[in-house]
Amino acid sequence: MPKKSMTTISKTTGPELFRIIRQEHKTVMDLFNEFEKAAEGEKMEEAASIAMTIIIELKGHTSREEQIVYPRLKEVDEDMFFEAHEEHKVAKTLMSEIENMSAEEETYIAKVTVLQDVIEHHVEEEHGEMFGALRELPAATLRQCAEQWKQQKAAPAMVASAKVPGRQKAA
Repeated sequence: MPKKSMTTISKTTGPELFRIIRQEHKTVMDLFNEFEKAAEGEKMEEAASIAMTIIIELKGHTSREEQIVYPRLKEVDEDMFFEAHEEHKVAKTLMSEIENMSAEEETYIAKVTVLQDVIEHHVEEEHGEMFGALRELPAATLRQCAEQWKQQKAAPAMVASAKVPGRQKAA
């Protein structure tokens, strides 16, 4: 009987974490769409600014996933944990390369597009397999993860915005 209750609780409270993650995914995917429109319109300064915003969003997101969610994922599915880490490594490599490129380089748009493809694949797996695996965790654990996520996201917001090219730190 307690198992049934715990499962019911997990399915009703656990999704707060999933909702938070889904919203961040939507934000990044919307930014990729904005990047594509700017690049198609040959507005490369705007495209580069959007790409840097994407990178800032992804850096925060991947950090929170690795610190908060992935240790819990490893408890329920070690193979998925390692795959997710490898996907993050690929994304981080691409982000680093993009950060060190000029938007005028001929491979710039292609590199951002490949990053988008990697992220889209990763998001699909998270929304399906990873969320399914994480539902095996107790509701309290999922609530704790959601709270940690919100706290970590609120804490570094000022630092991240200070790193956007062209933006000045608040005095």
